Amino acid sequence: DALSAFLETARETSSDKKYFIVDGTQRTVSTPDKSKLLLKPEDRLNGSLRKTGSSVSEIIGRGSGRELVTVTYYDKLNWKLVNTISLQKLTADIHRNITLTIFVGIGCLLLSLLLAGKLSQIIVNPLLQVTKAMRKVREGDLNVTSPVTTEDETGLISTVFNSMVGRIQELMRTITNEQVRKREYELALIHAQIKPHFLYNTLDTIYVLNDLELNEAA
Repeated sequence: DALSAFLETARETSSDKKYFIVDGTQRTVSTPDKSKLLLKPEDRLNGSLRKTGSSVSEIIGRGSGRELVTVTYYDKLNWKLVNTISLQKLTADIHRNITLTIFVGIGCLLLSLLLAGKLSQIIVNPLLQVTKAMRKVREGDLNVTSPVTTEDETGLISTVFNSMVGRIQELMRTITNEQVRKREYELALIHAQIKPHFLYNTLDTIYVLNDLELNEAA
């Protein structure tokens, strides 16, 4: 009884976890369940108790009634310390951890998808805006700009694109002004060519009229 009392205070006991000490005559000499003192262990434990060695473990029973039996042998006393625990109880923490791991994994996956979508918006949307502006330029519309919303590579692309479009607009204005000046120069040259030619024709006409003695007409 004293040994049982000591073991009862030193170990955790529950309906799922049991222990007892068996002597050389296969009788229980110590157990928290006093009704089983000096009785032989249950028949289902006989296979485990007959095994030899310093320690042995075996799963016995069927279905939800399976238990893990651990037997530790003390050869000097010819005693055996037997521990039994329900597999359902033993694996409860494992199942709980597996369930928790699954939920954490699902949560991480959803969070990853959310962050990936947000990152995609941050990166892809500016690129789509640049692409849209490029299409307009290809169609001949130079009055477009790409908004610069970030300072990363995408923002650099937008900045370079806006600079390129601005340079093209400046070149187009320069070419237009040069074309206008060129037309003005051409018109001025034509006028300069027409005036002497008209004067020469007038003088030639006067000269011919004088030769024909048509002085009044001349």
